[in-house]
Amino acid sequence: MAANAIDSVSPILSLAEIDYRTSSSHGSPGYLTVADLTLQLRWHKKHGIRDLIPTKESSWGRREDKIMLLKSAVEKYNDLHASTVDHSRGEEEEEPEVTVQDLQDYNSEEYDSEEDYYASSRK
Repeated sequence: MAANAIDSVSPILSLAEIDYRTSSSHGSPGYLTVADLTLQLRWHKKHGIRDLIPTKESSWGRREDKIMLLKSAVEKYNDLHASTVDHSRGEEEEEPEVTVQDLQDYNSEEYDSEEDYYASSRK
């Protein structure tokens, strides 16, 4: 299989999606066939954790074995990428710090929304 074909695969990165798509009825939309599982495993072999997916595809086993291998690859991939996210770039919106005193002082009739309340406390 050409490398660009593997790169064109839309990877599954959610265990819930794997569970859903493998529990669907055979032939239903979204059902993961053995060929789909093989493509997903090839993608994770190329882009995921080095040496997690065995080199020989014949060692990947039957459908159920491939499902377990894919789940393992997705878990490891997500763990790796969750621990390497750079939060210093300010990509995520910061949660406002709210104290117990803020909640006790909150008068819902004085503000139009919680957003107005927090905006006024930042001034």
